[in-house]
Amino acid sequence: MKNSLLILLILFICVSFLFIGYNFGISKIGSFKDLIESSEEHNSPPPVVIEPGSAVETASYIIFHDDEGFVYAKNGDTGKIEFSGTDASDVINDVLANGLTPGRTWKETVVLKGDFILDSTIFLPSYCRIDAYQAKITLAPNCNCDFFQPADLINSNGAIEIWGGKWYGDYNNQASGYFINWVTATQGSFDSEGEATPFMWLKDLFVQEIKDGYFVNTGGTAGNLWVHGCKFDSTAGIGFDLDVLGDSWFDNNQIIAHKEMFKATQLISTMITNNYFGGTSGSATAVAGVYLIRPRQVWWSNNVIDNVYKHGIVVEGYEDMSLGWGQQNTFVGGSVRGMHKDATNNTYSAFRLVDARYNTIQGMTLGDGFYHTEKQFKYGIEELGQSDYNTIVGVVAYDIGTEEFLIVGANTEKTACIGD
Repeated sequence: MKNSLLILLILFICVSFLFIGYNFGISKIGSFKDLIESSEEHNSPPPVVIEPGSAVETASYIIFHDDEGFVYAKNGDTGKIEFSGTDASDVINDVLANGLTPGRTWKETVVLKGDFILDSTIFLPSYCRIDAYQAKITLAPNCNCDFFQPADLINSNGAIEIWGGKWYGDYNNQASGYFINWVTATQGSFDSEGEATPFMWLKDLFVQEIKDGYFVNTGGTAGNLWVHGCKFDSTAGIGFDLDVLGDSWFDNNQIIAHKEMFKATQLISTMITNNYFGGTSGSATAVAGVYLIRPRQVWWSNNVIDNVYKHGIVVEGYEDMSLGWGQQNTFVGGSVRGMHKDATNNTYSAFRLVDARYNTIQGMTLGDGFYHTEKQFKYGIEELGQSDYNTIVGVVAYDIGTEEFLIVGANTEKTACIGD
């Protein structure tokens, strides 16, 4: 009996120790787990939260302002404030002229954050990117200046990007001013693999209330201008006014203007695709919604021209083929679909060719049967002067006032077209 009690006591003691050890182990495992999680929390990189003026950010400079409107430019590598002042134009220009790496051959980014008022022009050096996705920039009343010009007025600048932002020109309080006034000749370049590098890339901009126009290159000869996904909402002047521009691309933009939405002299090897061109009240000095003078090797695809005051598209002149230049321009798809309610009825053409040759017009819709039915184009396609050797295929012209197709060229071919 005593032996049995002793055995039971020993078993009880053993079970007790096992129970205590188990709970101790579980508690230690929990403690180690907590310790590991705590260690990971404290030693892992924290999530990156970018706030204006705080920490180090992925940009050469970040320009922001405080609650009092004082403007600061922080070095994106060191986090140090290097430029500051009460005038946003001065701070931005200081950064572009004195903050970026001298002699660089790569783009450096300047980020704008917040609302800024400019009272003078921003001068863009080569190899820079303006990132304004988090900014709204407005011209001060009576500023009478352009938003942007090249920093080097003698040799010009290139490899420039302006991305994002809301840009307001306040044209009712300005006597003059373009969004971009490129007053010198500029040429793009090609990388080591032969890919084109734009001299300027405009992307995702919202531009409104510009006095004289959105973009003008009065210096002539520019190459590789890319304009993508932008909304140019209103100007009292012209939209794009381009002089000798080549190897460029305009895609998926909205361009609304009082005068011509798009005017180009000697537009060469350029793609214009998926854009909306819209008129406003119209101007007596405007020739057409889109006006192309001596273009060559232009690819026009799936664009819409609407609400024009005069002609929809005018193509004027051509280059001498004997010089060895490829001349063919191609207009495919899209439409010229309506005239402004204040336009003169039955006077203008949806597509006008003036001394123009070697153009293919294919699959376009011309005229308006549903949008502004109170005003009609006089002609769908109209050839004038020395126009010849044009090809017109599968064009639909309807609700035209006088004649769908007025062809004068003996060698112009028109096939599979549809009229009223």
